[in-house]
Amino acid sequence: LLHGATVYVGLDKGSKLSVIFQHYCDFVNSKSPSTKTGSRVYIKPTDLEFIHCTTLDAQHTVEASAMMKNDRIRVVRERSKDRSVKAEMIRLQRESDRKYFKELRSLLANPSPESMGCDVILECQGKVKDEKGFSQNVLATTVRANSVLIAKRCKWLGQKISTAREDMRRRVEMTIPSDEVKSESKEAERSSSQSDDEEDDIVPSNPLPAGANNNNNAVAADRVLAAEIEDDEEEEDVEVDAGKSPSNEQASTSRLRNVSPSNSVWITLQHSPQAVKLLLEYCYTNRVQALGQDAFLKASKFPNPKHVGALAAKESGPVLPFRKHEWPDGGAPTVSLHLALAGIALAEEAHMPRFSLMCEVAASKLVDYSNVIDVLAACQTQQQQTGNRLPLLRKAAM
Repeated sequence: LLHGATVYVGLDKGSKLSVIFQHYCDFVNSKSPSTKTGSRVYIKPTDLEFIHCTTLDAQHTVEASAMMKNDRIRVVRERSKDRSVKAEMIRLQRESDRKYFKELRSLLANPSPESMGCDVILECQGKVKDEKGFSQNVLATTVRANSVLIAKRCKWLGQKISTAREDMRRRVEMTIPSDEVKSESKEAERSSSQSDDEEDDIVPSNPLPAGANNNNNAVAADRVLAAEIEDDEEEEDVEVDAGKSPSNEQASTSRLRNVSPSNSVWITLQHSPQAVKLLLEYCYTNRVQALGQDAFLKASKFPNPKHVGALAAKESGPVLPFRKHEWPDGGAPTVSLHLALAGIALAEEAHMPRFSLMCEVAASKLVDYSNVIDVLAACQTQQQQTGNRLPLLRKAAM
């Protein structure tokens, strides 16, 4: 039978799939041509895989396999060995990645479980636009990082980390010792509790004379108490309105800083968290999977087989995260165009030309008629800021 040929087989809901598979193999064997020696190659159900959403089990029935009328079963060669080899490769890759990040955490001076292997917290204040031009908001704007590696790979971030640590050291030297702060806070709590207790006791502000009439005294006392209660409600309203002031946003930021580990350094960046994560992935692994296969290949330098030999050229050079035909989505970039442009802006500011080239190659694969104006505007803006014309991206847009 030719590739893609369709064979129609009648099914009953109580039929065993093994009988149907054997009937299919008998039909295919009857149509297979004989070789020059007169012999034929017979196939068995164990040589094939029958797939309907998932691989079908020959011991099940048609009804148990949730098959209905006019359903199609795809027949391919048996690939259990290929799947086991692929699963083993994935397991080894996961184990290698786990070992790498474990050793990366051990590079910290004081590794602790609460810091989760990081000593730098990047507060990202930028936003990325979507395909319709709207800014995307993220749930978390902070990104954790390991300063030991990124300070070596990215001098721009390393300078920011050293500056932030110096500022933190100066603030620690200028602050009051913790014991005195605790004693002062306790005294403030005592004084506030005493003032609250005094305010809870409602006492008329203008006591009435002793010789006045009792009825008049009761009416006047009620008026005074009512006036005092109205004043308390007004004060509460003022406090509620003050609680809605913009200072609460700063308080929430300070709470986040207090929750973070004591040895963490906070750095504010005017870039989106998604772009910063791409930069950190490049610093950690020297590659960015989401930018695609072409971005990795064009930004890598492979040795010339004529100079070092074919075997040495094959064993040396950058290590591909996947084999040639195993890249997700066929090796196409999985990031959006605006995220790739944000990565270019971050890479140019951080003085990382290879990462900028990878983002440029990925962006050139995402250019179409709907975003060509945004691409050309980004190329012009980047040329004015850093002098990089982005030739690959400009050529793709033109």
